[in-house]
Amino acid sequence: MWSTLVPILCCLTVAAVDDELVSPGMQWTFRGDVRPANRQQPATGSTAVKNFDVTFWVREADDASAQLYWLVDERGAGQWPWIERFGRLALDAAYRPVGPMGPALLYDYGDGKSALPLGVPLLKPAEPPAKGVAWQQDNLEMEVEGSASVADRDCWRIDVRTASAPKRTVWLEKGSPLVVALEERVFMDRGTEYQLQWKFVGAERLDPTAFQATERTLDELIALRNKLKRPQRSQSEDFSAEQRELLAAELPKIAPRVEAGSLAELLRTAMNELKTQAGRADAVASLREKFIGKPVPTFVLEGLGDEHLTNAEVRGKVTILHFWEYRNEPLKEPYGQIGYLEFLHSRRGSEGVQVFGVAVDGRLQKPQTRPAAVSSVRKLKEFMNLTYPILLDDGRVLGQFGDPRTLGAPLPLYVVIDRQGNVADYHVGLHTVDRQEGLKDLDSLVRELAE
Repeated sequence: MWSTLVPILCCLTVAAVDDELVSPGMQWTFRGDVRPANRQQPATGSTAVKNFDVTFWVREADDASAQLYWLVDERGAGQWPWIERFGRLALDAAYRPVGPMGPALLYDYGDGKSALPLGVPLLKPAEPPAKGVAWQQDNLEMEVEGSASVADRDCWRIDVRTASAPKRTVWLEKGSPLVVALEERVFMDRGTEYQLQWKFVGAERLDPTAFQATERTLDELIALRNKLKRPQRSQSEDFSAEQRELLAAELPKIAPRVEAGSLAELLRTAMNELKTQAGRADAVASLREKFIGKPVPTFVLEGLGDEHLTNAEVRGKVTILHFWEYRNEPLKEPYGQIGYLEFLHSRRGSEGVQVFGVAVDGRLQKPQTRPAAVSSVRKLKEFMNLTYPILLDDGRVLGQFGDPRTLGAPLPLYVVIDRQGNVADYHVGLHTVDRQEGLKDLDSLVRELAE
């Protein structure tokens, strides 16, 4: 949706460009929300409503290009991990983005999440707009409908349509490149319509000392993110031990530099989450030590059909137990890595390695909710074309293995059992994925145990 916003907006025109607005040291703030378009949806206090602020800082600007910093603050209906909420964006002479991705929201609609790019609220004019002026761009029809006052600014109202329906409305300040407000129709969750809107809140010029501190802080945060080698727009909030070590060394040097504002709040969040994750990692490490090298606990698991497994039946083979919520809805990437686990199963099954998925679902405890849970597991197995057995656990067997969720750690839990029936590995969370070999570390371990 918004991926086409900036090219469309940049073809608009105004009478003159406010050079002061787009000059180094300027800070702009916008505020908006995303909500279901269904007017019966309660707005106030609803978890379906996302509110957000976006802050931009002008780093460089001339006739040929510009560079902006940005920072997003989201509230409600999901949010990015703190490490994904800021960045630096290069613009060409027409204020069109080039290079890395710009600001975006992460909207959680319950059964999944969608990234909503926000674009850049600047236009580079070619000729003055006027009422009735219309043009076409990227298969969209645009027309200046008239004037309106928005946020105490005199604006042009521009309606944007597809061939069959309205798509967005833009309010462009007269005599400046500023997009003062925007309303957009967006579709997520199997075509459900939502409304995204934002409005200009204010602009100010930071004094040189404050801007230099902001600039240096954001540059160092961006460099730190690059060192972490995370995929772009990763939704994972967890960091590996190596990443936490790097953050612990670098964040305390960066955090004290900015004392107030949205950037300071981001840094406080980063420090608090690092502390939380470090404590959780220590607790999980202690849990792991409790099981490694010990006989597997006594357990009995039944499957969707005739499948079953007990602690006595794992002897003589290398066994992987993959505890995860095997549900077809909500189904969120990376699906507990079951696709990679299927690859490992097909690759190592003939070598004496057996894989069992363990579907953990509290609904299995009650007769009235058990059928729905079983149906959900079966649908996922069919959807993903899984050939390894799926066993059912209402949570009690996972508890015998030290349910990591009680420590705030997410599933999956991988338990590897050697031929003697002892726990050879206990891994909480996702494994690192090798593009060529899948779950390379897990594969190497079970191959060695099977020899």
